[in-house]
Amino acid sequence: MTRNPASRQDLEDLLNVPEYFQATFYSLPRVTEILRSQVELGRANEAIASKVQILIATCSILKSFSEKTLAFQDHVYKLRAETQQAFDEAKALEVKAKQLERKQQELHQVYMFFYFFPPLPRSRPPSPSRCGLIAPAAICSFFPPSPTEARHNCAR
Repeated sequence: MTRNPASRQDLEDLLNVPEYFQATFYSLPRVTEILRSQVELGRANEAIASKVQILIATCSILKSFSEKTLAFQDHVYKLRAETQQAFDEAKALEVKAKQLERKQQELHQVYMFFYFFPPLPRSRPPSPSRCGLIAPAAICSFFPPSPTEARHNCAR
């Protein structure tokens, strides 16, 4: 099949009528290749833009979280100091409780020892005034009385 060369008039008509021109122009292999690569580039740009938007949103959330964290930082440090102080106080009270427990055990052993040994009968009974003073005086020496008790009990 032989190809008829287009006449000058046909070429002018092709250029002057927009529909013909576009049909011819967009059917050229080089133009279709450029259009295809342009579409691919546009899709890649859209994918990158969506990822950038996600990154921007993530950064905004992280910034907000960071600001909230910094706002609580002073409160957390204050709570930490209070907790440390309470812990130290609890440890000191624990040591004091152990000391008091030891002292209580010592006193218990001393008084339990005397409980198991009743007084021996003597040839003459002790005077009542002297007997009434020995026990309260011993108790007052171990346990200091309050001011009211001191007036009533230990002052005899």
